[in-house]
Amino acid sequence: MSTTPIFPGQLSDVETEAFSEAPTIVGPFEDNSQLSLSQLTRVIIPQDHEPIKTSGTQAPYTESYKITHEIGFGGYGAVWNGIQNNLNRRVALKTLKADVVAKPKIERLIWLFRQEAMTTAHLQHPNVVPVYDLTEDSNGLPVLAMKLVEGRQWNRVLSEDFTLITPLDFLERHLAVLISVAQAVAYAHSRGIIHRDLKPSQIMIGNYSEVLVMDWGLAMATRDSDGQVLCDPSIIIDSQSPLIKPMTPAGTPGYMAPEQKMKDATKLGPWTDVYLLGAILYELLTGLRPHESIKLGDPAGLQAQNDIVNPQLRTPHRDIPAQLSSLAMTAMATDPRDRVASVSAFADDLREYLTKAGNRGESMTLVTSVANSVLADELTYEHLQNCLEKLDRAQAQWPENQMASSLRHQILVTFARSALNNNDLMLARLQADRIMIESERLQILKEIDAADLDYKTRGQEMSKVRYQVTEERDRAEALVRFMLLDLHAELRTLGRVDLVHKVACEALNFFDSLHDDELNHENLLNRCTACVQIGDVLAELGRRDEAEGAYRRALASAEVLVSADPGNVKSRQLTAKCLGYLGRLYYVKGQLELAQQEYDKALQTQLDALELSVGNAELRRGIANTAHAMALILWRKQNYEAALHKLSESISYARAIHNAMPSSVDHQTDLAVYLASQSNIMRDLGDTDGALQAAQESLSMRIALSDQFPGDSRRKEEVYWVRANLCSVLLKRGEFERVLNNLKPDIAERRRMYEEDPLNILRTMGLTFHLSLLAEANFLLNKTDEAERLLAECLLHSRRLADQDDSNPGAMSRFAFHLVQMAELHAARGQWSEAERLATQSLQTARSSYWLSPDNNFVMRPLFQALAINARICMRHGKSVNASQLMLESRDVLSQTKGNRESAEYESLEARVEFASADPAALQALVKRLQNSRRMDPYLEAWAEEQLS
Repeated sequence: MSTTPIFPGQLSDVETEAFSEAPTIVGPFEDNSQLSLSQLTRVIIPQDHEPIKTSGTQAPYTESYKITHEIGFGGYGAVWNGIQNNLNRRVALKTLKADVVAKPKIERLIWLFRQEAMTTAHLQHPNVVPVYDLTEDSNGLPVLAMKLVEGRQWNRVLSEDFTLITPLDFLERHLAVLISVAQAVAYAHSRGIIHRDLKPSQIMIGNYSEVLVMDWGLAMATRDSDGQVLCDPSIIIDSQSPLIKPMTPAGTPGYMAPEQKMKDATKLGPWTDVYLLGAILYELLTGLRPHESIKLGDPAGLQAQNDIVNPQLRTPHRDIPAQLSSLAMTAMATDPRDRVASVSAFADDLREYLTKAGNRGESMTLVTSVANSVLADELTYEHLQNCLEKLDRAQAQWPENQMASSLRHQILVTFARSALNNNDLMLARLQADRIMIESERLQILKEIDAADLDYKTRGQEMSKVRYQVTEERDRAEALVRFMLLDLHAELRTLGRVDLVHKVACEALNFFDSLHDDELNHENLLNRCTACVQIGDVLAELGRRDEAEGAYRRALASAEVLVSADPGNVKSRQLTAKCLGYLGRLYYVKGQLELAQQEYDKALQTQLDALELSVGNAELRRGIANTAHAMALILWRKQNYEAALHKLSESISYARAIHNAMPSSVDHQTDLAVYLASQSNIMRDLGDTDGALQAAQESLSMRIALSDQFPGDSRRKEEVYWVRANLCSVLLKRGEFERVLNNLKPDIAERRRMYEEDPLNILRTMGLTFHLSLLAEANFLLNKTDEAERLLAECLLHSRRLADQDDSNPGAMSRFAFHLVQMAELHAARGQWSEAERLATQSLQTARSSYWLSPDNNFVMRPLFQALAINARICMRHGKSVNASQLMLESRDVLSQTKGNRESAEYESLEARVEFASADPAALQALVKRLQNSRRMDPYLEAWAEEQLS
């Protein structure tokens, strides 16, 4: 094979075979030649069917190990099977080959060998080969003892699977491996180490599916903004170590990031490994390396360009998911600032894709079922409707399923033409309107119009047609009433909000098709109900602007009813309900003043109706609900006493009705809701005994209701919400173990319900609430590993909620709180680089949520904690002016918090600013108080130790 120069030295062109092994190059070496790290052999023990080649060199001797035979070699190194004498266990022994001893650069090789050994030993992770020992043989050459793991190089496995299984099956099998690789690299980053040479041939797949990242010979230490090395100094063998003075340029040309081709090592960082992982993902998608076409003899091109063809264009014949293609291209952006934020974020995106893989499989199963039934069964209306419902479910599982879209289109065309041929013109028009391809839709509608006109011109058929239309209209109205009442309740019980939305939209389409003279009182009432149902579903899906439009339509219909009959109490009651729905929507969006306005109008409407119907129980129940909603607004504005007073009206009414009618499900539900709200308000006031009592009573009622309706998924969710509220009280009381005992049994069901409907905002919020409480309890119990795992999952969901609704202060402040929780956790461990990144993001997010709703108590704590930790970070960097400004701002935010200032929780928050200025005696006293109240969390503990030392 011909060679062409790239850096000083010689290297062959990149191999074009799929997943072939390409050499690692570094240079220039001291004698102006290049060193190929592939010449230092990997600890890969072939499977039985692979022949073992040997170097023919004599086995080294060491007192600690008995060496049996050679199992691998490279240009400079060899690997031997050995037995550790004192433990009698098999190990892999990596050595320098005897025939390189005479080479003039042997000292350099020994030096590199020892540094790689120290680096690998430092990385104790399930996806990094464990190092047992570093000793010397009888000739004084280093011997590295490692775990003996039998397996194969990943690139060989990939090469076999690439053509044997479908592209999607290939990805689902091997993305899990890439996630394991990313986890190992993320761990290395947390230890201040980057790999610099990630590629499939560097990954070993064990016989029992172990995934191991090999060859840390190009590893280098990362530095903080002040240039301080972030890795453990004890593993740096000397001042010239490649960890701190790496050889550059270096890497594998088919994968290298642009900054790897420069001589300036300061351009390298964790973002370089992000690029390399993106390059591996690119190769999984296409079978080709990103830079496969670049010739190594073109150093200028390597240096200046990062032109990569999109995977979907590179291999158009291959089924490549757009989500993964986009992820690979983002990870390989030329500017590191445009890449995926971290290796952990890269792994999270891969996990998200794999989580949805099951949905794709279920979607294709449904499509296949429909396709087979269309060929085999008679195409009746009922059968065609069943097919459409299955395809709707398939698209809900996987919105990008093109086969589902195409088949749905064909069935709609068949349905419309079948109805047209049977002269069922209304049905034909209903199906034709759903056809997405405009040309076909317009053609069929044109034919329907022609058929309709033909009917109207035939005078002898007019009476028959009128009779049929009237009869069909009556049947349609009866069907719509069933859809809006009985079917809606059943679907809600099953948690199928997608079908609730579909049914309501179909009903609304029916009412919109009516002429003005057909819009009687009942039809207007039903149209209002359909709009409310649509608004509820849209609100749950986070599409709140659309939900507001649906509620406004409902309100308009209700107001028409009131205008037509001002004395009709039910119409006024319906108007009040629509105003209440709007108030609730504004409350969730954090627009408290707008919410207050709508509830004021709702209350006035209810009071006016009560004058027309004194003693109306349903009206009084509505007034109690409105009073409860107004109490929640007062609570958010930190007007706790007024909130409790307002709420007491609702509770008194609900208790009286419940005592009179204990079997009434609606009033029992109302009382459970009011008690849960009372618990939250009393908790914030510091009355944890009263809060606990109210929460326990609410929970017992919720459990009884759920047991009474075992198939109702919404009632199960309500149990989980109240139990979480109860745990928030237990957190305030310092009963952290009880929090874990109460929440752990629910979290699996919370996850299942979320996975069943991931677009449902309420379910996602419920899952993040559970995860956050569990994480906080674990953190306060000093179980930081479990807290980090829970917070990572929590952040994944709360980030999506905030991105989806960045004008919602609730979503933004929840995300800010979870960010600052994770920042404090990293700070407690001394991982300041990651803590600073998270703290900066949390402050930006917390400020945004505060500006959206400055009088909302929900935004106070995240903003205060974000300001406090950022102030501490500034102090660590010596930025005293910035630290002082942030400290003043944090104290100002804390002063706006109107809760119980005597509580242990408030004292722990206050400690986050007091620690900075307290003298040793005051600090020790503060620490003692926090320890007594069980509020000395790992973050404050680490800070106190730092201050007192």
